[in-house]
Amino acid sequence: TLEKSPTTQRIKAEAEERAAGRGPAHQDNRLRLFGAREEDVRVTFYRDHAGWCPYCQKLWIMLEEKQIPYRVEKINMRSYGDKPKE
Repeated sequence: TLEKSPTTQRIKAEAEERAAGRGPAHQDNRLRLFGAREEDVRVTFYRDHAGWCPYCQKLWIMLEEKQIPYRVEKINMRSYGDKPKE
């Protein structure tokens, strides 16, 4: 079955790594730890859902290159609709 295929297993394993803040950079990451503990993360990176914002892309590259632990919150940009009130 499809559930037991090597590709499906690899995709599931990569998703588990992303959820734990490990693995390579990916648009779906919600947490990046770089070996730090989750409770020590001090940066929240607010970025657009689509990954089109050039300012977000520059900051994302900087966080990755410097290996600064961060959380990711995806928000709507003004051109995509209203921003959340929080």
